[in-house]
Amino acid sequence: MNDTTVAPLWEIGPFDLPQADMLSLNGRADRRTLSPRIRTLRMQARVMARAAHCPTFMRARLVAWVRFPDGRRRDLHNYMPTLKALVDGLVDAGLLPDDDARHLQGPDMRLDPRHTSKRMGIPMCSIRFTVMPYEEKEEDQ
Repeated sequence: MNDTTVAPLWEIGPFDLPQADMLSLNGRADRRTLSPRIRTLRMQARVMARAAHCPTFMRARLVAWVRFPDGRRRDLHNYMPTLKALVDGLVDAGLLPDDDARHLQGPDMRLDPRHTSKRMGIPMCSIRFTVMPYEEKEEDQ
């Protein structure tokens, strides 16, 4: 890709959720325990995208901006299961035909250095998606 700045095609979020509800690759929960949480995240993304009049793209690159309630060091990719559920909801809403590699690049996870605030004493996390143009390789063009 060239060095010029590329404008986002669309943005959605924030998806705010209690830190305890963030799904992690380090989690040891049983699939049956996780299923309702995954279903809830997916539905939340679908509903928010439809309410925001989600556009439809054939191909796109997603950048996920993740905010935490504190400045502790974290391996962002451990939270990929949370993003997967949200991306599935965006696909359900019609953002993309599918979340396979032909249609979706990413989500690229980025740390938003700003901290979230507690709600009713509960530490919260926040995820915002930026939809960018799909990056074509030069031989693809």
